[in-house]
Amino acid sequence: MELEQLRNAKRLVQKWMATRLHRRVEQQRTLSVPWTVFSLVPPDRWQRFSDALFVPREVAAARILSADHPLSVLLTEGDLSNAAAVTPLTILEIWRLLMTLRPRSILELGCGVSTPIFAYYAQSVERAGGEKPRVYSVEHSAEWIEIVRRRLESEGLASYITSIEAPLRQVEIAGHTTDCYDQDAVAGRIPPGSVDFCLIDGPPAVQQPLNRLGCLPLVSSFLTERATVLLDNTAREGERRVIAQWRQSYPGRLLRLSGLFSSSGMASFVWNPAKS
Repeated sequence: MELEQLRNAKRLVQKWMATRLHRRVEQQRTLSVPWTVFSLVPPDRWQRFSDALFVPREVAAARILSADHPLSVLLTEGDLSNAAAVTPLTILEIWRLLMTLRPRSILELGCGVSTPIFAYYAQSVERAGGEKPRVYSVEHSAEWIEIVRRRLESEGLASYITSIEAPLRQVEIAGHTTDCYDQDAVAGRIPPGSVDFCLIDGPPAVQQPLNRLGCLPLVSSFLTERATVLLDNTAREGERRVIAQWRQSYPGRLLRLSGLFSSSGMASFVWNPAKS
């Protein structure tokens, strides 16, 4: 009897959460929660949790982005269904942050669907009479840079992106040997202390789970005080360990750390360049 009551209670909680999440998606409000709450769903249970709660919200987000959203003129069905790209919920959150924060300088690690989104944002700001935001896109694959460049040209957005090809190099971070973008390839291309919005969605980390460990050390000198930093794919164990190591290596510097409830998960924090 007690077991059945627990099952019923679990179903009620899931239904309540699903309704709440769906309402927030329809209202285009954030699904971010404090990192301590986000971390309550461990990576080994994420898929099951996601299938029940987040995947249906991804479908709703894709519907919004396809019909009643500024990005509907830009995004394709392939963009919104690409399992390797930022998810629809993630796109909604990125756009919400762009509209709220109005960054003047954006840096992304790993180009893809996010690249034309950032370019479109920069174009929108310029067309509204504002100063054109700078957008830097760091990528290790010359082939992928070319694919994205052709898309940007077809959309009339190529002039809004500064592409930086940076091959992967082995680095030692906190006792871990991992791959990261070549610092020498990036140095001198981005003004120090200029970037106020940063998306880390590379390098690839499926085969090497800690491949993004070196990204914050790489970009930290480019960040402004109170820059917003996003790390995608925090549903995975590797990215959880990356966040844990960054918090240990940079105590007091990852402010307002939160996690986005989406099928892939995404962390966000405000960068504090000096120890508090």
